Amino acid sequence: MVWENGYSQATEGPTRGDALLDNFLVRTESSVTSSGMVQGVSYHQAVILKVEWEDTCREPHIERIVPVYNKTDVSGLKTFLRDKFVVWANNGSSVEKIWNNFENIYWRV
Repeated sequence: MVWENGYSQATEGPTRGDALLDNFLVRTESSVTSSGMVQGVSYHQAVILKVEWEDTCREPHIERIVPVYNKTDVSGLKTFLRDKFVVWANNGSSVEKIWNNFENIYWRV
């Protein structure tokens, strides 16, 4: 079943006496380039795998906006918006334009 699904054994020899105790099964397209054994704990050999990492193994960094709730100076925001409303209304802005301005400020906060 292992071989039928495209896996191969990365360890090439016994890891304890004549027995192969540590099996590393990898796909042929994996980034394992070689394997070997070194003396491990007691009379058990340790397996060393040489791997070449590619950028495709890492997930790309995605910049996210994390909202921070209850951190806005609400009274300061109200004062700011009231002052802006007076300026926009005196400039002859339409209700829709004033609303869009409020909305843009709200979403930036």
